[in-house]
Amino acid sequence: MAENPLSPRTPRLLVPLAFGVGLVITLLVGLNAVIQADLPAASRRPEATPAAPTPQAIAPAAPAGKSVIGDYIWYDADGDGLHEDADAEYLAGIDGVLVYLYEDFNRNGILDDNELNTLTTTVTGDNPNTPTVEHGWYEFNVTAEGRRYFVQIAPDNFAPGGPLQGFALTSDATYPTVFTNTIYVPMPGVLVSYLDADFGFLAYADVGILKAAAPDPALIGSTVTYTLQVYNNGAAVATGVTVTDTLPSGLEDVTISASQGGCTGAGVFTCSLGIINAGAGTFVTVTGRAAVTGSLPNTATVAAAQVDVNPANNTSTATITVVQPAIAVAKTPDLQYVRSGGTVTFTIAVTNTGNITLTNVAVSDPLAPACNRTIGTLVPGQSTSYTCVVAGVTASFTNVATATGTPPVGPPVSSSDPAVVQQINPAIAIAKTPDLQHVGTGTVVTFTIFVTNTGDVRLNNVS
Repeated sequence: MAENPLSPRTPRLLVPLAFGVGLVITLLVGLNAVIQADLPAASRRPEATPAAPTPQAIAPAAPAGKSVIGDYIWYDADGDGLHEDADAEYLAGIDGVLVYLYEDFNRNGILDDNELNTLTTTVTGDNPNTPTVEHGWYEFNVTAEGRRYFVQIAPDNFAPGGPLQGFALTSDATYPTVFTNTIYVPMPGVLVSYLDADFGFLAYADVGILKAAAPDPALIGSTVTYTLQVYNNGAAVATGVTVTDTLPSGLEDVTISASQGGCTGAGVFTCSLGIINAGAGTFVTVTGRAAVTGSLPNTATVAAAQVDVNPANNTSTATITVVQPAIAVAKTPDLQYVRSGGTVTFTIAVTNTGNITLTNVAVSDPLAPACNRTIGTLVPGQSTSYTCVVAGVTASFTNVATATGTPPVGPPVSSSDPAVVQQINPAIAIAKTPDLQHVGTGTVVTFTIFVTNTGDVRLNNVS
């Protein structure tokens, strides 16, 4: 019998009764008022003990030997969990909702792994008895005989683009020991139908925030930007939206802007963004100068005037690593002497003195090609050294070794160190006078000896 959409409904347990036969049936349905994402108690309607179902004639649409489980998925305009004609909620049924049915074989109230293959599905639509009037209707044909069933609103309905995105459950239709949005239906051991497996939903606001930071890594002294995307994934308007952000130390010369509303504060700032419609979003941008090396984490939180049933997306953190790439080279000895045609030897050490890895590290030494070297990669603090030889020196020269390396951000870094080679011509001369003396026997003779450094370099230990 078609239900009158303009009169209040009573729970319907449909039982065939033979003339003169009395039948008492107790239907245990685990119905707990738990909103899909744990709404606060103040947001729920008061708990009430469901009235005992009223036996009626079996639904004529059920095939022979079958019973029916079903009812409506509906929009609960006033959020009271009751499917009421006064709210035109029969007209506000939600079509296109995917509904699951599982059988609880072992009757333990738990959906076991071996019961997952009992899945049957249907999709809500118009009640065939009242087309275009009652929407969000569904039914499953089942076998009663004391069997037990789970009726679940498929989780995919709440995904982005789903018919229940941004909705929360308001009716007593949760069986928390299994999963949310579920009714547990133990069928009596007779041919019956249960037509009160209904689910009421109310649209809610779901504000969230997603923060991004760039560039990362960033050079010390450069400008960095944190972009805060504030959005409403719910199906209702969010009002009084605010963002609170604590700026990291080491971020200087800060500017803050919002694409709607305004921001105030220093160190900790608050942006009052006002209204964000369902499915819409806005942006807050924070820029500043990276004044210290290391990590600059930035965490922001969003809130709205409405109860948020999905607080997991209300906070977001983005971190920028500030780097200062640097390299050092040392060429020793700083000064050495060599005779014409001689050989000189150098030791060259290269060190990554920054806080970020350098690649393509190399040393060039134009006046001493033998000292050119490809080193490769140096991590922070890493050093390497080698020796090189220049032979056949015929003139003095100052050669410069230059080390370069490439950081992942910014231009290549370099360092130079000179070394002097002095080509020398050491020489010494001695003169003893007089060249000839004539003396008698027993006479003393005197000589004068002159020692002269005739070269171009100091002589030590002359004797």
